[in-house]
Amino acid sequence: MISLSTNFQTGYSPHSIDRCGGTGAHDWQLPPGANESFFEASARLNATATNPFHMCKSYVVEWQYGIVISFFYTMIAVINIIVCCAVCVYHYQDSKKNNKSFSKWLWEAAIVLPRVIAILVWAILCLFPTNLFRCLPIAFKAKTRYARRYTAKTGLRAVDATELQLEKLAKKVPMRKREARMRYKGGVPGEPANLADFLGIYDMLIVVAEDLHYADILNLSLTSKSVRESVLPAEDYERRLKHFRMYTCESASKTQCWICANQICNVSLNSPILPLHMSRFRSLRLYPELTQTPVLHL
Repeated sequence: MISLSTNFQTGYSPHSIDRCGGTGAHDWQLPPGANESFFEASARLNATATNPFHMCKSYVVEWQYGIVISFFYTMIAVINIIVCCAVCVYHYQDSKKNNKSFSKWLWEAAIVLPRVIAILVWAILCLFPTNLFRCLPIAFKAKTRYARRYTAKTGLRAVDATELQLEKLAKKVPMRKREARMRYKGGVPGEPANLADFLGIYDMLIVVAEDLHYADILNLSLTSKSVRESVLPAEDYERRLKHFRMYTCESASKTQCWICANQICNVSLNSPILPLHMSRFRSLRLYPELTQTPVLHL
């Protein structure tokens, strides 16, 4: 297009600024019987105050710029064509040598430019507005986000999160009760006992559990029917076990069993203080395990 414009301009523009000096701007291609040349008419119709010489000079400079730009653009186009052909020939030979698909490479090379354009369009239409929105005041962003969420939920008729949780909880409670009945039959109060009444208070049970191990809590629930209903009731079996795993034992000494659902608590007792008389010293030499007894609660 630049070459065509420069070619059209060649017919009515001089090729040298010297041709515009003196009466050149008036005499250049003056039509017969006319008193005004092309450059004089251009200077008269121009919005800025100028003269025929400057108008003629500007046309000459534009024509020269068009020649130079057309030359460099032609060189760039020719170099690009040569490089493209060389790359295509190289990849064609490489594909034949390595038994690869040349058409696949050609397709991937052809979609590089559309892919770059798509990325730029996405960045301009999505990424830039998003980053600009994050820079706005919080008051404006809060209202906009609330309106967007309200519109989306209204269109989808989404159920409130609280209703979903209640619905899930309503389904889990009967299931837990069925699982608990399969483990043992709860609801049998047994003989009343002061210990059962004391452990029936949940807050007091958790306070007691903080000083016990997980296995001790399970053994405590096997004391009697009334104590079991206080410690591990059938309707709250899963939640109680979860809380006992959380509150019993020290955090650094408890791990989950790799076979069953119980909890392992590793505890080592301190060495007892014994009198150092001869008979006890001999017994410790014969039975060294009396000095330190490791206990593994399962």
